[in-house]
Amino acid sequence: MDLQPTESLSDSATAEPRTAPTAPVAALASEALRHRAVRHPFLQSFGSGAFGRRTEEVARTYARWYDGYSRWFPRYLKAVIERLDEPAHRALLAENLAEEQGSLCPDEHATLVGLGIDPATVDGVPHPELFARFRRALGLSDRETVDVPAATIEWRSTFLGMLRAGSAAYGVGALGLGTETIVSEIYPYVLDGLAHVDALTREDVVFFELHCHVDDQHQEDLLQIARELAAQPDGIADLRRGMVDALEARARFWDVLHASSIERPEVQA
Repeated sequence: MDLQPTESLSDSATAEPRTAPTAPVAALASEALRHRAVRHPFLQSFGSGAFGRRTEEVARTYARWYDGYSRWFPRYLKAVIERLDEPAHRALLAENLAEEQGSLCPDEHATLVGLGIDPATVDGVPHPELFARFRRALGLSDRETVDVPAATIEWRSTFLGMLRAGSAAYGVGALGLGTETIVSEIYPYVLDGLAHVDALTREDVVFFELHCHVDDQHQEDLLQIARELAAQPDGIADLRRGMVDALEARARFWDVLHASSIERPEVQA
């Protein structure tokens, strides 16, 4: 699959610099992209095919573990919406929530067509269901995801708790800078690894392509909110705290998944 990561954050802003400081938020985004959670050894090993004959097995483990986190994404969005004071900010994230439920705008239809993806395969399909399509293609039934792994429970519970307890800026830092900003850098590793799994079709992995090429409006909306929150007292500090906490939580998940993957014996030919 010929996929390129989405371009890094632009330094442009639509509001005046004194009300929506751009440079500090852009600096935070750059810091997020340098974090170990973005280029973790698990991602590098999986993307490079280093697991060899065990790649499909590791892909199934990843799918089962990541599923529990992915299914909660609407909850994360709702938690941040509840912390926001500005109606315009809440409206932006409400649009993002609608897109998580599978709504596509005309521009996104055109982008998918340009990528050679039939929009009918994703239009109206909630993103958690697209991920479920992926894990089912790997042979994982819905019943096999009922028992959520401990590492997934720890990650998603910690993350949701952070979003519910922190300030608006903290939540936007966690979900925006610490999550949406980095997914277009992470998922190309996943797609590269999945290219080594013969049983998968492009439709099976469209969840990841969407987040690499189509869902960048989520990122931009959260970044615009971050620029405005950055002008408030402690805004930058709270944005960074949320960002770092989210990145560290993700990195801890990768640590456990990587250890689980490398400790298994080699599959015999």
